[in-house]
Amino acid sequence: MTARSKFVVDGHVHVYQNYDPDVFFQTAVANMEKFSQPGQRNDIRETQKILLFTEGKENDFFSRFKNGELQLSNPDYKFQETKEKMSLVLMDKGKPLCYILKGRQIVSKEKLEVLAVATAHHMADGLPIREVLEKIVNREEIAVLAWGVGKWFLKRGKIINQILNEMKSPYLFVGDNSARPGLWPMPGLLKIAKNMGIPLINGSDPLPFETEVKKVVSYVFTIKGEFDSLQPGKSFRDALLANPESIRLWGSRDSTFSFFRRQFKMFVRKHFG
Repeated sequence: MTARSKFVVDGHVHVYQNYDPDVFFQTAVANMEKFSQPGQRNDIRETQKILLFTEGKENDFFSRFKNGELQLSNPDYKFQETKEKMSLVLMDKGKPLCYILKGRQIVSKEKLEVLAVATAHHMADGLPIREVLEKIVNREEIAVLAWGVGKWFLKRGKIINQILNEMKSPYLFVGDNSARPGLWPMPGLLKIAKNMGIPLINGSDPLPFETEVKKVVSYVFTIKGEFDSLQPGKSFRDALLANPESIRLWGSRDSTFSFFRRQFKMFVRKHFG
């Protein structure tokens, strides 16, 4: 049985080895509560909390949670399977806390990022970005062109611009993330996508530092649609395709100081281990 719902979604979620999984889910659920008021519309009966895992080639925490390799210390918290390979539900004393949808962050040949969300399919890094996008949308799954600092300029910016102008698919989205400083204006290519009717979603996109575990669900979107608890992945995808005009962005992005501090830490990690 389905129910008309508001979905609260972090559209760009990573889990890393140095994260405390208990802190991760406690933070995710607590932050989602901030955005979970159903609203005043009489047709919205429930609120669904959803984490879109967008894992890189080195991580598959979704499978580790699913097969019981990783468990939470709270004995009331249990991961429960659904009818789908791509989804899990975190239960608290038999009640759903949040739904977890499997997905991939794919790095293309051009070093651009594509998110394949709500999918159990695997795709290798290193393919040309057009091939990556075509493979995803041809499966009738959601592909997200993920904005990245310094990646949507010059030659790569022209590639993104061409894709936005030439690739017409309801399965193509663009993605913002919390790393873009709050005082920065919307990037020109995101404006182009908006003007062309390509929907924008967003997510927290935490970095692989222990303290970033609390960044999950800092930047989210909401959408309205029908929800089936046995098929949360399909429900989410159907809502996104049927009601993109109902997407609303919530939460906060980095301050300018936080942005430069995080970028410096990533520079040091990349070049000095």
